[in-house]
Amino acid sequence: MADLYLSKVMWVKASIQNRPDSVHNYSVIYTWKLKYNTYFYVAYNDVADGDAAGRSVLTKITYTF
Repeated sequence: MADLYLSKVMWVKASIQNRPDSVHNYSVIYTWKLKYNTYFYVAYNDVADGDAAGRSVLTKITYTF
């Protein structure tokens, strides 16, 4: 797990899980605090578990109250 702060309102989190038997899970999440309690996220995942593998990208905006 690693955190990289680009500014006070933008950061990237990354997680890498890798095993010798072709199983892995890579995740990167970009977060931008748009304004008070409002966040924009972009998440990328790359997962492989033996014969099955997949990639995904997700975007979302959240407001916490």
